[in-house]
Amino acid sequence: MPGLVLGCHGMATFAVLGIPPAWNILFFTMAGAVLVYSADRYLPYSPEDGTGGRPVQPVVLIFFLLVSVGLVYFAVQSFQSATLAGVLCLALLSMAYVLPLLPSRRRLKDIPYLKAIVVSTGWALSGVLLPALEAGSAIDSRLLFLFLYRVIYLLPNLILSDWPDRDADRAAGIVTVANRCGGAHRLILFSRALTLACAAILGLGVLRGALPLWFLADPAGLILVLVLVRRRLPEKRRFYRLAVDGLAGWPVVPAVWVLVG
Repeated sequence: MPGLVLGCHGMATFAVLGIPPAWNILFFTMAGAVLVYSADRYLPYSPEDGTGGRPVQPVVLIFFLLVSVGLVYFAVQSFQSATLAGVLCLALLSMAYVLPLLPSRRRLKDIPYLKAIVVSTGWALSGVLLPALEAGSAIDSRLLFLFLYRVIYLLPNLILSDWPDRDADRAAGIVTVANRCGGAHRLILFSRALTLACAAILGLGVLRGALPLWFLADPAGLILVLVLVRRRLPEKRRFYRLAVDGLAGWPVVPAVWVLVG
């Protein structure tokens, strides 16, 4: 699911900026997302997933090393220098998120309230900046507006998706908005506030001519998420998780509509 959602955001970026798709970066970001989320789940550094303290299986370690080397080789052979610089930043962010590389063997997600912000920033890097740079777009107001908008756009989805994981995160000592916000009602109110902030940035971008008018249909995905959860958040229902994660890829809907039309 993360790879598909990132592909949707990459396609939306190409449509918003009016540039032709760069398929190599789409493949890279989708494969990279699968690698990072798999590493977070299967390597023995995630007590919230029940893997903390397990011995590293040699076959698992070899698999991740081979895939990582393959992606690095693909990037070096395929990407422009500006894109490679962005890939390096993303790789460092991803490694610090998954692996205990910080002082006291901490990960970025172990820093209170930082988990959702790190993930949304990483997704915006993968879904906005890297596709734009590889397609030859300049770093201008359009790109910066779109990047900031996408960071805030992803936050409500990530916070609400974290709700079913709140007990495991709390047991592992990970402080998130979902497990410290004081209940489902406050969590949804907070997500609505973020949605309004997201809409405000989008509106400002449209008024300044940095973003196209048709892109105003993009926040419909966030509204659908809030309608889905209503006043109470379900616990660990698989349909709920799939629906919220799937709606994170909503930006591809208006984007494809424009590309096809």
